[in-house]
Amino acid sequence: MPTTTNYDKNFGDSISFTDTNNTTTYTGIIGPNMLRGTYERFQNKDLTDNTLMLYGYGDGGGGPTKDMLEKESRLKFGLPGIPRIDLEFNSDYLKRTYEKINHLQGMPTWDGELYFEYHRGVLTSNGSIKKWNRICEGLVNDLEIMNALNYLYFNKPFEKEVIDKSWDTILLNQFHDIIPGTSIQEVYDVAEEEYATIYELGVSQLEKELLFFANHINVENDSVFVMNTLPFARKDIVEVEVDSSEYTHVLDGTTLIDVQYMSENKINFIASNIESFGYKVFKLVKQEQKKVEQTEQLTFDNDFFSIGFNTNGEIVSLVEKLTSIELINPLKPANLLMSYEDRPANWDNWDVDLFYQKKAISS
Repeated sequence: MPTTTNYDKNFGDSISFTDTNNTTTYTGIIGPNMLRGTYERFQNKDLTDNTLMLYGYGDGGGGPTKDMLEKESRLKFGLPGIPRIDLEFNSDYLKRTYEKINHLQGMPTWDGELYFEYHRGVLTSNGSIKKWNRICEGLVNDLEIMNALNYLYFNKPFEKEVIDKSWDTILLNQFHDIIPGTSIQEVYDVAEEEYATIYELGVSQLEKELLFFANHINVENDSVFVMNTLPFARKDIVEVEVDSSEYTHVLDGTTLIDVQYMSENKINFIASNIESFGYKVFKLVKQEQKKVEQTEQLTFDNDFFSIGFNTNGEIVSLVEKLTSIELINPLKPANLLMSYEDRPANWDNWDVDLFYQKKAISS
């Protein structure tokens, strides 16, 4: 980074004061080498001669040791060529530094993301943990919303203990070495069990909350109750198990909507205009089925895009309907399955180096 003490420009153009730790590694051990390295990495000596050094034992912040505190008690008096150290609270340091330099000319402002240009490979390492995290986040969020709605409308007691315990485990497993996939195997053995427990309990509790709500609004037989737990109106695919293979439509008010059988007892259909934190009830309908002729086509349309495919399944056209802009170069089709040799210079489980693009594997 070109600057370590600066303003950050946030969303909405608000400004916050930032001072980035300059420690030479994330295991901050108090000693002459660490003090000197921290100061040499400090980019803004033109503004102040003070900088921040976090310290503590281990990767992840194990706290100070007796040895570190003993060295601090000696190094605070200074050594030739080594910066002097003082212990204080981070908040006191930031307040004091801000008051000293905020009025100075040339205070740098960082406009944009702060991006650590390493470890891109952790986006996919131990992918099942990332999948479990997303599933459980959505599940517990839905459970919390349904609890709140049942409490608000029907005065049902809020299941706080179950929800809090689930969130505690989800957030614990979002610790920086667990969710990226950079821990040892035993960590993931435990995490998988914890996620499975959250899922099993969460699904059971959510079904109870939905049934409680549905019973209080008198949902009729042969109906599908659809709840939107998101903070905006929603149009989406509903998938539901049914007890008959003869349903042909669902009724949304006076509008018939086609259903599609995914298996003998499972259908899906498109539900539209489900209000934020609202619901709709769709009536299952049996009508004489029309014979549908199967045709092979290489185009697909929805409300937003028109898409064209070639016989290999590659996308050769993608037109945004709002702007009528073609987004695909006809000489470079999309939806390609690409494989590359992945042998980075360091940390093969964590990094994806830029030169991987030069090592494509032919399909």
